[in-house]
Amino acid sequence: MEAKVIRDFFISLFIKILLWAESGDGDIHGGNSPAFRGGSVGDCDGDWKRGAGAITLMILSNVPQKHCLSNEGKLVPLVDINQKELGKVMVIFAHPDDAEGNCGGTTAKWVREGKVVYYLVLTNGDKGSWDLSMTSEKLAKIREKEQEAAAKVLGVSKVIFLGIPDGELEVSLSLRKEISRLIRLHQPSFIFTHDPWKPYQIHPDHRATGFLALDAAVAARDHLYYPDQLPQGLKPCRVKECYLFGTESPDFWVDISECIELKLQAVRCHQSQGLASREVQERIRNRALEVGKIKGFLYAEAFKRIVM
Repeated sequence: MEAKVIRDFFISLFIKILLWAESGDGDIHGGNSPAFRGGSVGDCDGDWKRGAGAITLMILSNVPQKHCLSNEGKLVPLVDINQKELGKVMVIFAHPDDAEGNCGGTTAKWVREGKVVYYLVLTNGDKGSWDLSMTSEKLAKIREKEQEAAAKVLGVSKVIFLGIPDGELEVSLSLRKEISRLIRLHQPSFIFTHDPWKPYQIHPDHRATGFLALDAAVAARDHLYYPDQLPQGLKPCRVKECYLFGTESPDFWVDISECIELKLQAVRCHQSQGLASREVQERIRNRALEVGKIKGFLYAEAFKRIVM
């Protein structure tokens, strides 16, 4: 432990020497460096200071890079970029099958990268059939099993069903509270959902889901919303980013070339919706192909990205 403290002390000292050597104003505490800005060191001791800076850089180049310098000139632990990008994801969607068709490739890719993905399905999809012999009760059970199978293909950690009847989803304060509770419970950094502002979005469940998900994400971050949830151990959750699928204003593309087959396999799980047919599969593949061309990817999915 003492060796680590001593090592960190000398690393900090060397960095301060480097800042002083580059600053050109004789201030050992550092400051704005002309050298870092492309300027020159103009004091009479410039050559000596540059030499000290060079020696310091040589020393630091042999030190394991576990620290970096903050904007305030303090030594702080260096965060691995891959570790920083890991996090939890919640996909909030209206019906079983909505997620796979819209962001199945991205889900598979992010799971491969180490993210934990949760599904939140708001309706039970009990109206989605043209079979006159089908009942809502039977269809709801079929679609729940299909959704669980599709989630398993993509590596989704958990599927949560709210079970609201298909076509009857409404934007309400009670639903916003429930979705906020689930966001706080699972603490996602990222949320995927429908774009509620898509022009001429005719399905009411898609519109309602988008608004509910975004409204709940806002409420979940502030402790004064639903304070009764705090004693339950549900801490506020600050979602970092939301990604809207089915959008006509995309500004974020994900290369899913390595996961297109997993996406299609997951889509095929929804047999009650006819999504296992060759025609539908080719249509989905071609859509991903067209989206990919925009950014030079073989296959891609596109979203509207909102930084919270």
